[in-house]
Amino acid sequence: MCQQSHRSDPRILNRRTLQRDHRYLASVLRTGMDILDVGCGTGAITADIARAVGPDGTALAIDRDDANLAGAVQQYGGIENLRFETGDILALDDRFNKRFDIVTAARTIQWISEPQRAIRNMKKAAKLGGQVVVLDYNLDETRWEPDAPVDFLRFYGAFLEWRDVNRWDNQMLRISRPSFTQKAWSMWRATRAMSLFSAAILISLTPTHLGFGFT
Repeated sequence: MCQQSHRSDPRILNRRTLQRDHRYLASVLRTGMDILDVGCGTGAITADIARAVGPDGTALAIDRDDANLAGAVQQYGGIENLRFETGDILALDDRFNKRFDIVTAARTIQWISEPQRAIRNMKKAAKLGGQVVVLDYNLDETRWEPDAPVDFLRFYGAFLEWRDVNRWDNQMLRISRPSFTQKAWSMWRATRAMSLFSAAILISLTPTHLGFGFT
């Protein structure tokens, strides 16, 4: 496993589903697509992706955590059009270039110390006319309804400081902007203003179009 300073809890990852936890991606998947899932964790969402694209499509899942990957293979290894590999989006080799209709990452880029480089590599892996779909969080702007207890806010502040020490960006909006066209950026801001929370950012990029939504 590549060096990392945290490990995701597999009990949380195993509860996730495509339809509930990556809804925009679910809406754009079509049968026959080839999908790369970056930071797949235990593979729960990726397995749903493989089912959505059907036997004529493929789903390739990569993650840095060998323990989570072992669990993914054990649970979902029987799905014929799904494959799991140890991999780091910051170090993809040329065999990934221009292979996929959609390259996606859900709650992953926030844990990478070089997020812009990660997004560039995701774009390289997409076919011409393909898409990059990223679901992530603006942790600095999270608001709580109703108001959270003081002790919890103190804990959350310590959590953000811990992330800063590890060079994980708490403001994904800032690092993502260079990937946007100005028109798409203005539309993103309008969409964001209608959300109760500033937590979820979802981006879909193609060479000629950028779409996005909240989930």
